[in-house]
Amino acid sequence: MIPVLVILFLVARGVPALLYRRLYEPHRVAAAGLLQATTLSIPVVAAQIGLRLHTIDRDTAAAIVAAGLITVVIYPAIALTLLSRAPATTDDVPQVLPGDP
Repeated sequence: MIPVLVILFLVARGVPALLYRRLYEPHRVAAAGLLQATTLSIPVVAAQIGLRLHTIDRDTAAAIVAAGLITVVIYPAIALTLLSRAPATTDDVPQVLPGDP
């Protein structure tokens, strides 16, 4: 159940990054999707509410929280790997103009 939830977090929260396709390179869009899918607070709260309302059992709540924890550990690492393998562009370097503080 946990792997399914991890994938569902990516689909539900990462897919909106596809809106960036026209603005950024594919590796940046993929990294944005992964970072947007990183979540822990929402699964913890959802699990607690489900437990208090008796709509989910403890095993399901634990699976939801574990899936959220996995997204916090794995997705940023994958996103950083994607970004580090991409060629640097001039957009990566901040522009400093003469006279700027």
